[in-house]
Amino acid sequence: MRFLVFVRRQNGRRDSSRGQLPETLPCAPEVPQLDPATRAASEPHPRRVGEANRLLCQGMSGSSRVRSRSNTAHTPGSPQAVAFAGLAAAFEVYVDVNWSRHFREVGGLPHVKVRKAVIPAAGLGTRFLPASKAQPKEMVPVVDKPAIQYVVEEAARAGLQDILIVIGRGKYAIEDHFDRSWELEGLLNDKGDDERLDEVRSISDMADIHYIRQKMPLGLGHAVGVAEQHVGDEPFAVLLGDDLIGEQETLLGDMVDAFNRHQTSVVAAMEVEKSQISAYGVVAPGEEVEPGLFQLTDIIEKPEPDEAPSNLAVIGRYVLHPDIFAALRVTEPGAKNEIQLSDALKRLVDEPDGTGVLAHRFTGKRYDVGEKNGYLRATVELAAAREDMGPEFVEFLRQFVTGMDRSEDGP
Repeated sequence: MRFLVFVRRQNGRRDSSRGQLPETLPCAPEVPQLDPATRAASEPHPRRVGEANRLLCQGMSGSSRVRSRSNTAHTPGSPQAVAFAGLAAAFEVYVDVNWSRHFREVGGLPHVKVRKAVIPAAGLGTRFLPASKAQPKEMVPVVDKPAIQYVVEEAARAGLQDILIVIGRGKYAIEDHFDRSWELEGLLNDKGDDERLDEVRSISDMADIHYIRQKMPLGLGHAVGVAEQHVGDEPFAVLLGDDLIGEQETLLGDMVDAFNRHQTSVVAAMEVEKSQISAYGVVAPGEEVEPGLFQLTDIIEKPEPDEAPSNLAVIGRYVLHPDIFAALRVTEPGAKNEIQLSDALKRLVDEPDGTGVLAHRFTGKRYDVGEKNGYLRATVELAAAREDMGPEFVEFLRQFVTGMDRSEDGP
């Protein structure tokens, strides 16, 4: 039910107390207490407690006129007015508490915390042809889960429950995978296969997943820009589906924590061989802000090995300040007529009064499943680490390698 509350102040006073929510409201001794759940939820946000008290007091004293959605006026001070005012007060506290979960005050300014993630998944997957010709490359299974499920699980582990997947035409299988499958669930339920039933249901319950279409494959920067309306004026993570991070790693959570501390964009960077450097965006690290976290002084997209400022390559994890959208809007298309995210990040680095960019040095497990050797390595290592299949699979690998060595040695 929705309410319109028209308030005119009379003798009621605004409670500006910064302490705990009082057991009873100060306007009249007979005013009922707020229920414990509302009181507990309100305690961290006392600035809203005064508003809730005021609405309740005015409902009791007759200084409010409350109308329901049906435009029915209730007599000031009547039980109906008290009920509507009380619900309106509780609603205000509820809205403020839920909104304020993602904000805290630092120096009087809002300190915004990361709660959203964007997963670009609109690419054509040409590196993985012919497997990606008729199915999204993100749906190619790594052991027994599609690659994109590992990425969504990583975002959920980092506490990011609002996920936007940027898809292109022909990618409906991604939407179907994260949706409920009533027929399959009914079949598993009838068979009494509770283990698989729980596993299937957990896929659609792990996060709130939304979709938007990138109409043309115009580069990673363009795909991120497509997410602007969903993200709004909030920081957000970007996770590329080609990069799988080891399930025991805390990379994304560490990057989110770094953003929350410094309120500036953070990119993940990893040392790569010189021969591979031209396949990545490469960063020039500056001052070390804290262990493993560096201020960026430059970022270059796919440089020649001899021109690279370092061997630190940007991998597919970013936590971005919303200023990136303004930078993307003025970033010109580069090679292949694509808008590169690294070019927009360079604008943030070069902006004299901007937020800058930090690089988080990552030394853990990472797999590039967008290319075939990386995909095979990921499949083998992840399968070997599984408790349910690892021991038997590792024994097979030992026998296989031993057989290969014997065949090379000859009779």
